Amino acid sequence: RRLFLTRAIEDDEKSFEVIGGRFEPRRRSAYDSWCVNQLYRELAPHLRKTRPGQLMFGVLLDLPREKNFYRPDLAFVPDAVWPVGR
Repeated sequence: RRLFLTRAIEDDEKSFEVIGGRFEPRRRSAYDSWCVNQLYRELAPHLRKTRPGQLMFGVLLDLPREKNFYRPDLAFVPDAVWPVGR
């Protein structure tokens, strides 16, 4: 079964990363999404118990000492960097 888009996706709806000062599209396949969901299912129960940080989906990250902005499919952010109650 396939899903066909009935309209073009506007630029402001697209996911992007900033690489070398240029906006680059960040596309994710169905397989990528499946892998991310499997990782989340395995990691989330442990993280709920121990609370060392949070899992974030598709967040644009501004990493220290990096000139690029990356958008990983799944990222672990420690409480020391972004406290839960923040």
